[in-house]
Amino acid sequence: ADGSTTSKYTPGGSPWVDNWLVFDNSYFTTINDETTDEELIKLSSDKTLWEDEGFAPYAIKFADQDAFFESYAKAQKKLSELGCKFEEIEN
Repeated sequence: ADGSTTSKYTPGGSPWVDNWLVFDNSYFTTINDETTDEELIKLSSDKTLWEDEGFAPYAIKFADQDAFFESYAKAQKKLSELGCKFEEIEN
């Protein structure tokens, strides 16, 4: 469902994946799969990720859950090591 033709209203919006409370790679296995639930949101901007020559290799790679978690772990580690700086808010 791309939101343009649905007559159903879901309070809070509609999910991209069936188990939206589970952290996994299902976005990368669901969006490009035409056999999934038609009520799941599949925007044209999401589908384009598989057509864009710069991002398509990642969309394809992240359909493999091990590759997804490996890349996520590396990125999360980098972010954690960078830390964060907060600027004091002056009252």
